[in-house]
Amino acid sequence: MKAFKASADLVSPDALVALNWQIKELRNRLSEAEALRDSANARFIQMSVAEDANDIFLMQQAANDPALNRLAANLQEGPFEALQDAFEDRFQQVIKRAHLERDRATNQIEALKNTVVLQEDKIARQSEDLVQLQQLQREAEASRLIYEFFLGRLKETSVQQGIQQADSRILSYAGVPTGLSAPRKSMILAFRRYLA
Repeated sequence: MKAFKASADLVSPDALVALNWQIKELRNRLSEAEALRDSANARFIQMSVAEDANDIFLMQQAANDPALNRLAANLQEGPFEALQDAFEDRFQQVIKRAHLERDRATNQIEALKNTVVLQEDKIARQSEDLVQLQQLQREAEASRLIYEFFLGRLKETSVQQGIQQADSRILSYAGVPTGLSAPRKSMILAFRRYLA
């Protein structure tokens, strides 16, 4: 189990909940970024259509820019070529900014999608590791309980052996005989002679 803990990037169940909350926040940010991209794209398209029509009023409405509104108001007083050029330059700046906003939102969406995928993989891996760790902990607990049971039984058996030991002891060991102790042939032969 220690080796598994060392090799796995484990988190607690509470940390997994926090990771799930983070992924929910990432998904919310992804939805907001997609809405922002769609809005920027619609604005960019509207301005492109107005530019193609070369209609100052449509361009002013599509851009919705205060500086452009002032220039358009001045153009209504009199068509001055310098004002016309300033209006077109400002409109190009606004349309470029809209294009950049759309690209920035698209890039942000891609980054958020990648982060969500990485986070989901991390959560899946850590969930599996946590389940495996909990399984190992249950097995370790079962092994510990079995060990404690057998250790208790060993202690009980040792105590019982101490109680059942005889109160006798060995005073000395018997010596090894040098000859046969039975049958005594010489005595049997003498006894036979005596009877005969």
